[in-house]
Amino acid sequence: MKIKKLFLVANIQTTALFLVICAACGMANAQYCNPAVVSYLVRDESGKLLSAAELKAVYEQLPKTIGDAQVDIDEVSLAENNERFYSAESVDWDKGEKVPALQFINSGSCEMRLGKVTLTYKGKQMRLVFNLEITRTQPQRQRRWVMESLPFQEGAFAVDLNGWPRYEHEVIPASNWKAVPDLTPDQPYASKQLITDGRVIFKPILPKLQNSTRVPLRLPSYLAAEDESNQLYAVIDEATPTYYQLQFAFNSDCMGGTACRYGVVVGQALSSKAKRMKGKPLRLARGITGYFVDGICGVSCSYSTLSWNQNGYRYTVGIYGADTQTLTSVANSAITSSVFGP
Repeated sequence: MKIKKLFLVANIQTTALFLVICAACGMANAQYCNPAVVSYLVRDESGKLLSAAELKAVYEQLPKTIGDAQVDIDEVSLAENNERFYSAESVDWDKGEKVPALQFINSGSCEMRLGKVTLTYKGKQMRLVFNLEITRTQPQRQRRWVMESLPFQEGAFAVDLNGWPRYEHEVIPASNWKAVPDLTPDQPYASKQLITDGRVIFKPILPKLQNSTRVPLRLPSYLAAEDESNQLYAVIDEATPTYYQLQFAFNSDCMGGTACRYGVVVGQALSSKAKRMKGKPLRLARGITGYFVDGICGVSCSYSTLSWNQNGYRYTVGIYGADTQTLTSVANSAITSSVFGP
């Protein structure tokens, strides 16, 4: 009987050890990508970095998640006159000056869309427009960002990251933050300034667009943006004699990241090789049949789109998450508009 007990205890211990090892293996295999991280250094009105206690007071007024990001406080290891940083995995981490920072991180899906963040400090609000997207396919140097801040002040500021980073582990300087119109809905003057009429939004790009393409313009006057809290702008993605693609976005210099895009408009000349349209058929204005395709989400999300042929040209409108009724209204405003074309 004693031998049986000893054997049973040994067997249980071996099984437990095996389960622990397997659990550890599972955890190691589960983390198959590097987290997406943005560390933001917060400074007071005079430009001095906030202490850990001061930063905690700012952090506690923020939601725990913003977009795809978890919000936290972490340390950054700064080097070379605060112009570069050591990553936490680096053997040089201990060499740098450790400073507290707000951290926006996604270590689950390891991709992140970070839009607008409002910080509150000593009763003042500073609205930061990141409009930043980090995907799994980006190299490691573009998955971990450290950003300097301007001295804390009232207003809205957008970061310009076009062409960045120039070098790995380089701190993005405060000079990359630019003042922008503050169109936050909780401020009375902002709601009055918000423009949702496509006839106004597309107007600034019309001269350039009309000089670049021979495709008759079908631009929607209705953009289904009445519930949006940010101003929309029209941006030319591409324009040739036989094709144009425009996006309407939340800032005028959006370079295609999903965080700043709202919708898309495409017009192109039909050729003999044009593919047949797919999707759910819908009846549009002037007896035209359109075809609706619902957007899908994978690594990133695609637009829901509605396409139709009109007078030898094919047009498409798309908006993230839009349903058939919404896109039908948008498409009909493009078909019937006399502002941009006959």
